[in-house]
Amino acid sequence: RSRSRSRSRSRTRRRDHHGDAPGDADESGRAERPTLAQLAGKPRRARKRDRADRERREDARTPREWGNALAEQALDHRGRTRRQLAPGEVKQKANFGLTGVLNEDKRTGKLYNGAVVKWSEPADAATPQGPGWRLYVFTPGEDAPAKVFYIHRQSAYLVGSDADIADVHVDHTSCATQHAVIQFRIKTEALPPGSIEQPRRWIRPYLLDLGSLAGTTLNGDRVEPARYYELLEKDLVRFGRSPLEFVVLKSS
Repeated sequence: RSRSRSRSRSRTRRRDHHGDAPGDADESGRAERPTLAQLAGKPRRARKRDRADRERREDARTPREWGNALAEQALDHRGRTRRQLAPGEVKQKANFGLTGVLNEDKRTGKLYNGAVVKWSEPADAATPQGPGWRLYVFTPGEDAPAKVFYIHRQSAYLVGSDADIADVHVDHTSCATQHAVIQFRIKTEALPPGSIEQPRRWIRPYLLDLGSLAGTTLNGDRVEPARYYELLEKDLVRFGRSPLEFVVLKSS
């Protein structure tokens, strides 16, 4: 008798489960999740069957049905709440252009003329206003300059032996690919403490050696690498062991 009673109870539970059990799909085709009170009255096997049926129904959805379900809930593909566009706001389109991030230097993060450079421009870098600064190139034994570089059109000029990236090309074996930089910076006048006057500012050229092996000389003295030196008129600069002499001048 006890066995027959347990069998009748299990048949009743199965009938109730296959009839109108919680977890069935509604009119929209989405499975309703049963409440905790409903799950508490079900045996473990029935809960497992409900979960398996719900997963099968979700797997049977097409990508379009999934998209419609997410659109109804205002969710993105990751399940996060999608930001609603303001009235008159246009949705930004995808940009598949090159960003250059893969070519950036990990240390400096800077590209110059399409190549990774060894320096980054300082915060006070500036472009000279109007023509003025020039770099005259002299060869030994010649009084007339062999070439003139007008260094007032941009904030920095790279000096090196690579003609593809260097602004001032020095064709010599002792000159590095990226040898030095002529960097224009803003120089602020130093006022005494307590002064109420506004300090004057100028844009001056500075010389920076990029750690070259042969070094850079300023008026016959070798400069320290990675240190800025202010250039004045009639200063003589030589890069490596090149016989060329570079004279800095400023036109009136």
